[in-house]
Amino acid sequence: MRLYRASWRVLLYLGVTVVLLITLIDVSRVSIGGMWDTTTHTLRDGWTLSVNGEVRYRNLSLPTVLGDTDLDGQHVVLSRVIEKPHDQTNSIMFRTSQKIVQVFLDGEQLYSYDGNLAERRVQVLGYMNHVVWLPADSDGAKLEIEMTANSSRSAGTFYPVYIGTRTSQLVALMRYDGISFVFGTLILLTSLTVFLLSIGLFRKLAIHRSAQAFAGIELCAGLWMVGGSMSTQLFIHNQLILLTFGVFAMYMLPVFITRFVQHTYNIPGSRALNRIVLLFPLWFMIATVLQYVGVSNYHTWFTPTAIVLLIYLLVVVTLSVKAYRRGDRTVGQFLVAFVCLLVSIIGELILLLMPVHTLFNALFLNLGIMAFGFVLLRQVLVQVMRFIELRGKEKYLLSQVDLDGLTGVANRRAFEDRMDQLRSRDFSDPIALMVFDVNNLKELNDREGHSVGDEFLRAIARQLMEKFAGVGTVYRIGGDEFAMICDPCDSSLFTQAQNTLLSGDFVDGIDTKIASIAHGEALWRDANDYVSVDALFDAADSRMYARKVEMKGGLAR
Repeated sequence: MRLYRASWRVLLYLGVTVVLLITLIDVSRVSIGGMWDTTTHTLRDGWTLSVNGEVRYRNLSLPTVLGDTDLDGQHVVLSRVIEKPHDQTNSIMFRTSQKIVQVFLDGEQLYSYDGNLAERRVQVLGYMNHVVWLPADSDGAKLEIEMTANSSRSAGTFYPVYIGTRTSQLVALMRYDGISFVFGTLILLTSLTVFLLSIGLFRKLAIHRSAQAFAGIELCAGLWMVGGSMSTQLFIHNQLILLTFGVFAMYMLPVFITRFVQHTYNIPGSRALNRIVLLFPLWFMIATVLQYVGVSNYHTWFTPTAIVLLIYLLVVVTLSVKAYRRGDRTVGQFLVAFVCLLVSIIGELILLLMPVHTLFNALFLNLGIMAFGFVLLRQVLVQVMRFIELRGKEKYLLSQVDLDGLTGVANRRAFEDRMDQLRSRDFSDPIALMVFDVNNLKELNDREGHSVGDEFLRAIARQLMEKFAGVGTVYRIGGDEFAMICDPCDSSLFTQAQNTLLSGDFVDGIDTKIASIAHGEALWRDANDYVSVDALFDAADSRMYARKVEMKGGLAR
């Protein structure tokens, strides 16, 4: 019957699969235009650059960095004619630093963006992707992009202008630095997962602090990568929000790294570092206040902070090397992770110093941060596995302490512990206790040998465990004495246990005239039955001895 049902299930699943394949093959014959048009054009050459109405450059190619230092605060216009033909031309996309931006087509304003720092107390600088819809039949029209810079550092930097469909531009943006967004998202998900484990599954483990510190490290690394990715603007349009999170991550990263070191490794000086490193979040607060009152901005302190962070990491690596040379080999993986992070920091500094950012630099930085996170994650997982292995060994040893070595049932110690638990609690459910004693075990040992007597005890233990499985716990409380505690044990369960005892011999193949079992039982339903658990045991024990006398006198089996 079981094989028949399994065959029908297999045939059913096979039929569903065949029907699905036939349907997919049929519907795939329908021709539908693609949604993700990846064809985009770059308006790279032929630009004219004017400053305050005066033509400064002709036939300019983008991207470019101009050496002029007088463009800060000046009225700069990039212009050119949109040539024919451009299929599906309905949008342009370009990237600028924090500027006032306006877009005109044949003198008609299409777009306006005011990121003027003078209008905000918080002076956050960043880069923006501007996406502007174009009217139909824009080919041949004159495109003008007017900008006013707020920073002399970025005033002369001009990025490519992409023209095509909105979807093609989004695809182009993802191709540019989408890998940063993907890597950053994975790291943030890792951070969230480890943090939830640290407050849940790992909460009572010794490694929960290390796990929380690692989650903080991954949070900072993920915010750093996501905040620096232009692709993230597809989901969070205001890039300045992402930039703020990125700056926050840079200041908090050393705090979490130091906590991870302190709770994971035995590195000298980690406690002192844990105090010193608090200067980073303190400086973040001061920099924010200075930015709010208009004295400076995050961008002013970005490079100096990155250099100080690099110095801090070098100090941590130096201390780690000393610990490794003293014999702490667990620091080895930590050093490997830090080498990856140091390379990433150096890559970030190079990225900051380069006039035009490239995908290669971003990829180099992202891979370093990913490697750093994965190595530390491996360290956390190794600690988890070691802890689980240790706890497993401890539980095994504890279980062996509470087990009887001969029969494999719970021993006298386990029985006394259980009785102590019963003595210390108030009862709302009935309890049953049964006591067993082997008759004539000494004679059996003398006649057949101790090996036969031991096997007889093991057979009794097996029978008791089988017959009272799901009813209660069996204990060996003496050389030839056993007990069973049923808690809770209502009247029907107690009657079932009694019937089990009266149904026949426990052990087949043993002459019951030489070796047999006497038993006694008692049920505590309420306080009127017995004054204590010990009184319950005494009652069961008395009944057992009464039956034992009867059995030896031949009056009962």
